[in-house]
Amino acid sequence: AKIDWATTFVLPIPRDQSTFRQVQVDGVEGVLIQEGLGESYGFTLIWVKDGMAYALSGPGSTSTALELSASLK
Repeated sequence: AKIDWATTFVLPIPRDQSTFRQVQVDGVEGVLIQEGLGESYGFTLIWVKDGMAYALSGPGSTSTALELSASLK
């Protein structure tokens, strides 16, 4: 397959240290990456809406990430 690098966003996810899944964010599909192991963990939440890319990253759980994204105006 041919990749259009002008419109492709490459996001490295460390194997064995992170998991990811698709979630609904602000009415669109996003990707939630849960990072870390044990009690030390964080998240990165990425989504695209109306041609603009958004990202949130910080300490906490999946619910923390989704609550923060819902509070954005």
